[in-house]
Amino acid sequence: MADKDAPALRCPCGGRWSPAARDPVCPACGRRWGDEVGILRLAEGDEPWHDVPAYVRDAALRAAGPDALVAEMVDGDEPWPGDVLRRLLHPAGGAAATLVPLTPGSAVLDLGTGWSTLARALSTFGAEVTSADWVYARLRLEALMNDAPAGRALHLDLGRPLPWPDETFDAVFVDTAEVRSLLGDRSDADAVLGGVLTEVRRVLAADGVAVVRTHNPLSDLAGPRGLAARRRTRARELWAALRSPWGDTALRAAGLRTARVIVALPTREAWRWLVPQERLREHLRAHLQPSSPRRRAVRLAAAAGGAPWLARDYFLLARRTAAGARPRTLGEVLAGTSEQPAPVTMALSDARVAVHGARDFLKVPLSAEQQEAVAAEVRKTHQAAGTALGAFTLDGARVERWGAVAYAVYPVVTPRPSADLHAARAALQEVLREVGGGEDALLRETVFWARLVSPRGEADAAGARARAVREHVLATCADATVPVGPTHGDLHAGNVLLPVTGGPRLVDWNRFEANNPLLLDGVFAAAEEFRAAYRGTFAEALLAFVDGTTDGLTAGRARALLGDLRPLEAAAIVYLDRVMTYGQPRRRYRPWTLPPLQRAGEALEARLAPPREG
Repeated sequence: MADKDAPALRCPCGGRWSPAARDPVCPACGRRWGDEVGILRLAEGDEPWHDVPAYVRDAALRAAGPDALVAEMVDGDEPWPGDVLRRLLHPAGGAAATLVPLTPGSAVLDLGTGWSTLARALSTFGAEVTSADWVYARLRLEALMNDAPAGRALHLDLGRPLPWPDETFDAVFVDTAEVRSLLGDRSDADAVLGGVLTEVRRVLAADGVAVVRTHNPLSDLAGPRGLAARRRTRARELWAALRSPWGDTALRAAGLRTARVIVALPTREAWRWLVPQERLREHLRAHLQPSSPRRRAVRLAAAAGGAPWLARDYFLLARRTAAGARPRTLGEVLAGTSEQPAPVTMALSDARVAVHGARDFLKVPLSAEQQEAVAAEVRKTHQAAGTALGAFTLDGARVERWGAVAYAVYPVVTPRPSADLHAARAALQEVLREVGGGEDALLRETVFWARLVSPRGEADAAGARARAVREHVLATCADATVPVGPTHGDLHAGNVLLPVTGGPRLVDWNRFEANNPLLLDGVFAAAEEFRAAYRGTFAEALLAFVDGTTDGLTAGRARALLGDLRPLEAAAIVYLDRVMTYGQPRRRYRPWTLPPLQRAGEALEARLAPPREG
């Protein structure tokens, strides 16, 4: 195999050079290929970035750095819609990195997938990642947002041979649905796709794995655009989809052999569940509650043996030959032996995945920041076990390592089959009762206050346009006496486990503090309960607490935890706590979380400002 650190590249003129060279110039024709952000532009043309607003593309093309790009996303004259931000930057797109157990130093190619967080996740596992794309603006966005090393991001022409020698990469990720979308109605679309997959096979190592996402055309026929899909889909394509909905015909024609099929559920943007096909029927029966006619129909179809045809997207793990051991996913490697059922992987809201094994529940980070976070969560779980919240912690949490990655291990908890939201809310009230009234202390003596006065707290408030709220709290609340004690930090029904046996347990302890205002848990739990009941925004929930229009035991308990503070000041403190939680680096990696916080800050600032005279 070629040197993985700097595989030689082939210029369209035939010349070769190392991308590690300081000056990316072809020695044969003298063409200079690099741009100002380190992308090697080997393409003569460009493909359109479909389904993306023009101003998004233009911002990616003109931004010279990530800070400037994020500023346009969030604070520009035309802020990007939240759904666009999530589609382009949601960390769940990196979940596919767990489908191959890559060892540190593995050479990996991300070939035009459009999964902008994939390369970052692969790098976390220690892989040497090269990103290549046929869409320059998309490649530039990914390079800016994920700090792609110079020389490892390449802009290529769709349909031309790849510029690497044979057997360069240990793994190649490619998306056939994305390639077909770029090709549109071109008469040579099948031939071009076949050429791409043939090139994937050529640059794949003899024992390497290609991770290929495919799209099931049958799923489009049942959707809201079914009529248009039926007009586009040819009869032979339907027949092929009925025979193999995971669409491996093109792979076989290119010489790739499918060794595993992983089903992606429920949507192509989220890929929340990655389920081995052999467990799909069981998964649908366990997790798809028959709450609507459509869901009941899906469960019935799965029970009748139709599970393979129900999914929208699939990941195929393919090899150059049919020989060799059955490829295992990273989840299978971490969760147990080959004799156990293949685990299910779930993408979490942060840059991490949960792996459900037979004995253990794992949290595997997909970024360096999350690697630190999962270790901190285990540490804080043990700290919480020694406080009044100890009855609600899980025993046996630990950190283990696999290669370059530290991941968290928790015992599997079997939930009650009929657990509901009312039971989870009752559990929250039990948590608040167990902590009790805490001990009185000055607000300026708490961990919250130390964060608020720090440079990081100042920067986070500025990023969320919360300077005025922060300044008001700093000026008026330092000497307020409040009940203080241990706080979970993110207390809401979604973080409550209701086991078959024993009392409720809380998860996600990474924001636990032993010495914080108890109102942080109480008011936030009441606000989240209001949001769930009325589908309200965070701003509406905080103002409802201020105005006393929230009802229920949770809100009543929260009001008993305010000490010297008025409800408006308590709401401002809870708001600032969330601002510091969702500040940097989330401003960069999860920019869609900022607009709701900014709106909440504006609503509180309007209440805090003194009325104008006259």
